[in-house]
Order: sequence, then structure tokens, then C-alpha cells
Amino acid sequence: MTHPERITDELELIKRHVPVQGGHLLDLGCGSGDMTRRLVTEGGAASALGLDIEAAVPVQAAPVAGVAFRAGRAEALDLADASCDGVLMLKSLHHVPVDHMDEALAEVARVLRPGGALYVSEPVARGPFDEIMRNFHDEAQVRAAAQDALRRVGALRVMEDFIFLSPIAFPDFASFERRMMTLPTLVQPITPQMRQATEDAYRERAAADGSFSVEREFSVKVMRRP
Repeated sequence: MTHPERITDELELIKRHVPVQGGHLLDLGCGSGDMTRRLVTEGGAASALGLDIEAAVPVQAAPVAGVAFRAGRAEALDLADASCDGVLMLKSLHHVPVDHMDEALAEVARVLRPGGALYVSEPVARGPFDEIMRNFHDEAQVRAAAQDALRRVGALRVMEDFIFLSPIAFPDFASFERRMMTLPTLVQPITPQMRQATEDAYRERAAADGSFSVEREFSVKVMRRP
């Protein structure tokens, strides 16, 4: 069995599997919009549209030619049929309501051109990082639902299915708290009890100097429209 590849920049991985150069791309669940911009500025895409819920749509301080952001939902894309060369869902499918995941993937298939690619990367719900996170943000069920939805897609053909490793590190618990315990995707307030359980779990897994580092697992499926 081949050991998973260690990836520090997912754009390089995306370019291997998606027609980025000269393509018209959709970044579903774009978050900060950093990857959306890089698809054009570094990947050579002709255009990249970042879509997210209204509260999360990034504001462009310095607009980039070919890059646009829009509020919307994956299960109801306001895009023409066969208008995209590639669609990215980077750690975002599990944020789609479970009851709408099938609709969202059907919409992706609709907007992809024949031969176009869907690239989905999802966190794998195991390992020490997730053992810490689940004290205040347990995504195991929705991540499993996302994988089930991908297995049900009939309009797209699976071309690649693999795991990669991505390093993540924190110098101390305060850094972990700032980065991970203020995420906009948190579904519930963090109680003092949750915070204490999280800190305890962090310290149990941290090095003697308080730092914590790990290589997280992410699963990738690359699917094409025939």
C-alpha cells in the first residue's frame, strides 16, 4: 500500500486533477476566498467564482481580474448548465445540510461541462487532532454523510480516490484556541466545560514545551462528468 503523500499546498494537488489552466472554475464553500484568488493568480484559470453562504462571502479589498464572489447555496446553484470546467469543494461538502447533499452534488453535475472535474477534499475523522476537536466540534457524522453522498452520485464517474497528509502545528494551547475555537463553522457555543475538556485533551497530546503538531488526513475524490 502506498503511503499517503504529504501536501503543504493543496493548489499543487488540485492542478494535477482539475483543468485549472485556462478553465472556468467554481469554488463551492470558498471561505476566505484565498484559494479562489490563487486559482487565477497562480493557477492560470480564466475565471474563478467563489460561492458561500451570505455571512461568509469574502470582501475583496483589492479585486482580482477574473475572480468573483457570490452568496448562494450548493443545492441551488444560479449557474447555467455545463458552464464550469471544474468545481472544487475543499472541506465544504460536510457543511452542506445532510438532507441537501444529494441535491448539491446533482447541481455540481449539472453545471459541469462534459469532461469537467469535481475535486472534493474532506477531513478524515480520526487521529489526535480530531480527538481534541470533538470536545467542542464533533463532525464525525456529517463527514460520514458526505462520503455516503459521494458514493451515491450517479451522474459523475470516480477517477481518483486517495488520502493525503497535511501538517498543522500550534506553539501552545492559546494559539489552538484562537485558530480553532473561533471558527465560523462552529454549530454551538463553547461552554466553559467544553473549553476545559479541550484544553485537557490538548495538553495530553502536546509536547513538553506545550506545542502540538500532527499530519492530518484528508480524503480526496476526483469525479468527472462523462
